[in-house]
Amino acid sequence: MEDEFIKKLRERYENGDISRETYEDILQRYLKDKDEVEVFSEEENEFSEEEMTKKIDYAMKKMNEKIDLNFGGNTSKRDYKCAGSCTLGPGTYGYISAAGSIKINGDIHAEKISVSGALSSDGNINTDSFKSAGSAKIDGDLIAENIAAAGLLTGKYIKGETVRIGGMISCEELEGENISIGGSVNANKIKAENLKIKMDGRCRVDEIEGEDIEIKAKRGLFRRFKGKLSAKKISGERVYLECVTAEEVNGEDVMIGDNCQIGVVIAENINISKNAKVERVIRK
Repeated sequence: MEDEFIKKLRERYENGDISRETYEDILQRYLKDKDEVEVFSEEENEFSEEEMTKKIDYAMKKMNEKIDLNFGGNTSKRDYKCAGSCTLGPGTYGYISAAGSIKINGDIHAEKISVSGALSSDGNINTDSFKSAGSAKIDGDLIAENIAAAGLLTGKYIKGETVRIGGMISCEELEGENISIGGSVNANKIKAENLKIKMDGRCRVDEIEGEDIEIKAKRGLFRRFKGKLSAKKISGERVYLECVTAEEVNGEDVMIGDNCQIGVVIAENINISKNAKVERVIRK
């Protein structure tokens, strides 16, 4: 008679709940030493569906804990590659590569992450390099040295030295040294040394803070603007805006371009387009 634990584990794998690599890791550890994973005691013979699910989840947790402990010495971090539908548990990894759909349960640390398709995570992601093409939905924070996303990227707090977005980004706060967005953005705050936004659609950022800030709109048929950004406050040393509605703009050198509607501009040097509206100007 087939071992009940192995049967249920195989069903989880066949249903796409766990990846092949996770399935093989748990199976090998279970067969090698049942006591180490602590799935069964010698007196147990029958288990309910709920009990078996809990035991498999526990085995996955123990497996990830043991993998994490191996990263302390000279042991290299484990790479993870999958195609199709995959599930990845918390832990520390080397290179994570996925084509298709990957679900991440818990917090992960990785040297590099590359996803083509759909990524969903209910925890925080910390990595040197993050690249996604498609949809990347992160319920927690994303912190990386380099972030490049084509498509949709959502998260709570997103931070990178270099951030390049082609598509749409939605987050509570975005921070980086060099941030470039081509598409649309929805955020409470953006903080960057160098910020460039080329809008294609409606955008909202309550507060923008930086040194060099350039916000433009893409041009459509007959050179019509295709984007619009609304903000409460924009602060920088050098600021260039077009198609922006803001309550306040504060800077050293400020250029208010076409299709802007600004409440008050506070700056040393101010240049305002004849196609813009500024209610009040305060020179420093």
